[in-house]
Amino acid sequence: MPALLLAACATPGDSASHATLTDAQPLARQLSQGKAPWPQDRWWAALGDAQLDRLIDMALADSPSLHLAEARLAKARALADSADARRFADVSLNAQASRQRYTANGMIPPPVAGTVRESGQLTLDFAYDFDFWGRNRQYIAAAVSQTRAAEAERESARQVLIAAVVDAWSQLNRSYRLLDIADAQVKQRERQQALIQQLLAAGLSPRGEANSARSTAASARQERLALREQLALQRHQLAALLGRGPDFAATLPRPQLQAQADDGVPTVLPADLLGRRPDLVAARWRVEAARGNVGAARAEFYPNVNLTTFTGYSSIGLGQLLKSGSGIAGIGPALNLPLFDGGRRRANLGDANADLDLAIEQYNQSLLDAVRDVADQVASLNALAAQAQEARLALVQAGSARTLAQTRFTAGLASELTTLASDDVWLARQRTLTDIDTRRLTARIALIKALGGGYDAAPQTHTQEGAPVSAAQ
Repeated sequence: MPALLLAACATPGDSASHATLTDAQPLARQLSQGKAPWPQDRWWAALGDAQLDRLIDMALADSPSLHLAEARLAKARALADSADARRFADVSLNAQASRQRYTANGMIPPPVAGTVRESGQLTLDFAYDFDFWGRNRQYIAAAVSQTRAAEAERESARQVLIAAVVDAWSQLNRSYRLLDIADAQVKQRERQQALIQQLLAAGLSPRGEANSARSTAASARQERLALREQLALQRHQLAALLGRGPDFAATLPRPQLQAQADDGVPTVLPADLLGRRPDLVAARWRVEAARGNVGAARAEFYPNVNLTTFTGYSSIGLGQLLKSGSGIAGIGPALNLPLFDGGRRRANLGDANADLDLAIEQYNQSLLDAVRDVADQVASLNALAAQAQEARLALVQAGSARTLAQTRFTAGLASELTTLASDDVWLARQRTLTDIDTRRLTARIALIKALGGGYDAAPQTHTQEGAPVSAAQ
């Protein structure tokens, strides 16, 4: 009999998903192999600035993007609870009372016929879906996967916000350092201008050299004004990230980031760190949710068996309602056998399979982007480390030349203009090193974010066949 029922059902046809998940291991193998406990939660604490800790806590508490992610998670959890309720029987207590005139020419005989009477009914109803083909179980699995995806997306929004705040704080630190250099540059250029003006007055310098000195001094002042503007705009940007206005921006203190001799990047970057990226975890759970929806759409082609029962009281005349003779009871098993629906179920299954293909390809693209992102940041950090080494060497040499020029000036063996020229080179080397240090920190922040920012949700999921699949696969 079951075989006959199945044979009579509408058939799903040959609709199926054609996309396959990309394996992360071959893609990430070129990064390196091994284990590395990096990055850690609250990784920004290694920068040694307590002010930054306070600002990140403030951003996490007040960010609209995080509140939006929390709302999406709450909705996903509610939908999962609703799907899970399908596993249980539906039990309800129903009561009704009415006053009506009964027709004299109907099924109800005298003395009730033709009179106005009160009637009532009190029943306990029970309904249960046996779910022989796993349709409800598939809906539940899909809803749970959607919840896991929403949890990972919330974490992704958190990591994006943290990285943005740390990077904005780093850029603010750069502007302050460059402003210090610009202040020294203005003093140096204005002193050069004053000395050349004295030489011009004594007839020892051409007017063109004096004009050039005035031009360079004005240019230095203009650069300082531009840095002050940039610093103000960066304060506003940081305040916006914290959910605050321009008034709060004016209260932001100067960053106190500690200089990092080592970026703290591990010598190995194992591929399984990619599995900690919350966006990849979310994409993987979206695949599982789509698989659950495919299973539920396929189960719609099979017979659906429900059982409904009721027991209680019913009477004409409320005074008789709870008497033993007013008792009623019934049971009603129901079989729904899909035969022909104009292709609706097959179209729904095709739509579910298309969604699965889409989720898989989105995961594959996210994986490719993640591997490229990590590789880019590692390449930048390696290149910037070499650049920083050369920039420090150049700064040391410029500092030695500056010290020598000052010594010669003190001994009367060189002019002050020669000393000021060595200052110019030394300040330029400081600017270069400041920019490289900031770029290294920016690349480090980007790499930490690319590796999940310390997120570790033990992201292991299951296929519909029950085999465990790592989120990085």
